[in-house]
Amino acid sequence: MQKSVNLKKIVTILFWLGVIYFLVFSKHGLIKIIHLEWQVRKTQNEIRILEAKEVVMKREVRLLKSDTAYINRAAREKFGIE
Repeated sequence: MQKSVNLKKIVTILFWLGVIYFLVFSKHGLIKIIHLEWQVRKTQNEIRILEAKEVVMKREVRLLKSDTAYINRAAREKFGIE
């Protein structure tokens, strides 16, 4: 009887250890989910930075197409002309 109870406890413990291992370390486990969420936040931040750069570049393109004073200043800066 004692061996049967001990065996049940061991099997139960091993079962729960397996479940915990699966929930934490498997391909769909907690660690993977946390890592993917971190990657999503990092990528969203990179997107925000790129969108801000896009706004600046579009403004510069617009100025280069239409503002002769800006064109002259940009050319002087690029070629080191004073």
